[in-house]
Amino acid sequence: MKNELLRSVKITALFISYGLLVSLIVFFLFFGKGLQFLMPFILFAVFFLLFLTLEKLPFTRRHPLLKFIAGVAFVVFLIIII
Repeated sequence: MKNELLRSVKITALFISYGLLVSLIVFFLFFGKGLQFLMPFILFAVFFLLFLTLEKLPFTRRHPLLKFIAGVAFVVFLIIII
């Protein structure tokens, strides 16, 4: 059980880092310097919860491409909402 949790957190951290990088670049392109100090903390929390949840689901655990698509869709959704 502990090995599964450790593996889930490692994969989650990998997707979080890519999601943060893309989101920060897009955010700064659209909004400038407004929330540049708070945005990494907000995005880290959001992506950590998103990908940890996706890693717990058996179907998405076996398909990393599906997790990537879900992450990109979530970023696009956030851009449209904001």
